[in-house]
Amino acid sequence: MQYDGVRPVLGGTLSGDTFTTNNRYALEADSYYDPLVYSNVGGYRRHYLYDGLGSTRQLLNDAQTTTDTYSYEAFGNLMGSTGTTANPYRYVGSLGYYQTGSSLMHLGARYYMPEIGRFIQRDPIHSRDNWYAYVLNNPTNLEDPAGLVDTECPECLAAYNKCVSKATARFDKCAARILGPGALIGQDVIACLAGCAVVSIWNGELTWGPCAGACVIGASVWTVVSLVRAYFQCARPYQAEIKKCGEALKYCPHETR
Repeated sequence: MQYDGVRPVLGGTLSGDTFTTNNRYALEADSYYDPLVYSNVGGYRRHYLYDGLGSTRQLLNDAQTTTDTYSYEAFGNLMGSTGTTANPYRYVGSLGYYQTGSSLMHLGARYYMPEIGRFIQRDPIHSRDNWYAYVLNNPTNLEDPAGLVDTECPECLAAYNKCVSKATARFDKCAARILGPGALIGQDVIACLAGCAVVSIWNGELTWGPCAGACVIGASVWTVVSLVRAYFQCARPYQAEIKKCGEALKYCPHETR
């Protein structure tokens, strides 16, 4: 399978380093929200007819004759079909819901199991309280081709990405201040050890061992202190900011096209 960066567009077989194309899928544009136009499977072109949600209901050949039909339950289980065309784009196929060889569907970032109406992986952006739920349990009105959020509001997603970027920049700046090159204590340990050597030579006594041990202990303690500071001053605020970014998505419109 080959991808255009968003969805599978070529299907075939791989033998050694040679990929033989059997299936080709044409999209209107390179986006999750742009519909699949037609497929070329085994040299036969098929055109898609969709319902209001975007699920494939019929396949037509170039003569505009119906070759395949499909019907679904609300969460995407296939209730019945006719025809023999190899077609992975069925339930919400217009938006790239890809039926794998198993019972799973590939939806962008995650896999969805229509039998249970849930994703099998957590929401990677943790946008809601239930990280496995599919479209707020409202599959007759909502879609999630990216496998991330149940909204079709590009402005909301752009705002979310901007929010995350700002939070990440603040975290990086905070972590650099506490753990960055200017704050790390390696050079201080070297200076401490050098001081121990100078004092040992100056006093003419063998004080190197105890002094060096004190330097190492001091460095270890300071490292632990720095890590604790980084957690409370950087990591925890960052987690809270990311959660707020996700909370903002709750107020996005959730309407199908």
